[in-house]
Amino acid sequence: MKTSNVRVSARIRPLPASGSSHGQKPSFGASTLGSQKIIVETGKTKGVGFHEVFEGKCSNRDIFDSLGNRIVSGIMDGFNATVFMYGQTGSGKTHTMIGTKDDPGLVQLVSNSIFDRIEKDSESKNFLVRCTYVEIYNENVYDLLNKRAKLEIKLEKNDSFVAEGNKEIFVKTFDDLNRVLKLGARTKTMGVSNVNEHSSRSHTIFSIIVESQDNAAVESLAEEEENAKLKEGGKDDPALEEQKIFRVATLNLVDLAGSESFTTKFGHTQQQETKSINKSLSALKSVVIALSKSEKHVPYRNSCLTKLLKRSLGGNAETDIIITLHAGAEYLKESKYTIDFGSLAKKVVCAVKENVASNSDKVLIRKYKAELEKISEKLRKAEALAKEKQKADEELRELAQMQRNMIGSPRGGVDEESMGRILKLENLLEEEKMGRMQALNSASSRDAFVAQTILKNEMEMEKRLADMRLIMEHEREQLIAQQTRENSTVRSELREVMLQRREIDQLKNSLQEEREQKRLLQQALENAENTIMDLTLQMSSVNSQMFFQKSGNAQQTSDAGKSTA
Repeated sequence: MKTSNVRVSARIRPLPASGSSHGQKPSFGASTLGSQKIIVETGKTKGVGFHEVFEGKCSNRDIFDSLGNRIVSGIMDGFNATVFMYGQTGSGKTHTMIGTKDDPGLVQLVSNSIFDRIEKDSESKNFLVRCTYVEIYNENVYDLLNKRAKLEIKLEKNDSFVAEGNKEIFVKTFDDLNRVLKLGARTKTMGVSNVNEHSSRSHTIFSIIVESQDNAAVESLAEEEENAKLKEGGKDDPALEEQKIFRVATLNLVDLAGSESFTTKFGHTQQQETKSINKSLSALKSVVIALSKSEKHVPYRNSCLTKLLKRSLGGNAETDIIITLHAGAEYLKESKYTIDFGSLAKKVVCAVKENVASNSDKVLIRKYKAELEKISEKLRKAEALAKEKQKADEELRELAQMQRNMIGSPRGGVDEESMGRILKLENLLEEEKMGRMQALNSASSRDAFVAQTILKNEMEMEKRLADMRLIMEHEREQLIAQQTRENSTVRSELREVMLQRREIDQLKNSLQEEREQKRLLQQALENAENTIMDLTLQMSSVNSQMFFQKSGNAQQTSDAGKSTA
């Protein structure tokens, strides 16, 4: 057993050539302090050191060249390994892990390297490779290789957690493994985040299990086992059984969903996803803090994510963490949180050991070899029966020759009683011969039929599985295409409905405005009419007063004239 600190590397996503961040200076930069790579915030002198720092136009191949060969070598030697991404949404985690057609991610590069090593070592070792692919979404675990079947987390005897019942698919080539990746990617949960329109809304763990055994050890043990059987009268030697060593190593490639701030911008589903993502990442940080301080209690049970990563954090696995950072100034706060996490994770120590198994039924390569040994034992028994048949035939030929010699002897011939015994013996021998031949033919045909049936069934099952996978993939592609068409149709119809609603709302608003204007005009008209009536009344009053005043003046003038006269 050896101890190994978690290796933490950083990748800085460069600023875009256009957009809101165009023309800005990066918030972080890479520097070198002695033999250590450090990240320094712009305008400051002190930084945080990491195992590697990747920036600028660094490709996924560059990252693999730095980390991948060491990881693959450990897996081939029987050591568990884990690689996982950590960072804010949109900082490049999934791109680094999955990649694109022109820039394949670490999953493809590491897997391809494993199969290159298997092809190179196939003459000296036997290999068996299988894959699993699970998703953690809203604190539930789903099997991406089995129609997103919901899985339960089980605690095993060695105090580690596993997703019980997850489907394992055996792969022989990188193309087989790539098909498994595409199958899981179709059912992975994607959505919209604050930063990215196509963001991972769940954590995924893609596992590659590699079993191996040295051919030289197999041949040597086979000879020793055969000699031991001869000495022990055909019984297996338990000591030799314990020497049948198998290596079983697991590589976990983990793509974590990105941390982000809670917002009411999106609907209930996205808000629930954000809560679950932040809760599991917070539980992960609590585990890292406890391990970095060597605390006795580590809260692995607080989240499904930390349960499944227990072996990778402080357990039996060499772990690499790649933190991803935005270079933009608007992401400075989240980037600092990510750097703090990486700085804590460097202090976590894992106890790594070579994973070997001797007499374990969980080693599938052992199980298959046991089946082959049973068939070989049946063939050996058939060969032994064939030898007995050959021996019996030789005895019958000798007896027949003795009979001919006795019948053709010139010394007085053979009496009838002796002849009868000879004929009776010959009949018995013939019956014994026929019985042995029938038993041998029956055993041989039965074993041959069993072996042929097993081989035929395996070939038919593989063919059926391949056909079913092709049919399912074809049907799934058709369903996806149909769903896409239906979604586009529904979206266009929704757009039309929304446009119609907008037009209706605009018409309603226009009508309401017209009604308001009409009401105001009517009110103004009524006010005008009232004003006119008031003015009319006032004018009538004024005219009446003037009339009476004129009449009074005229009367006074008349009276004055009369008095003068």
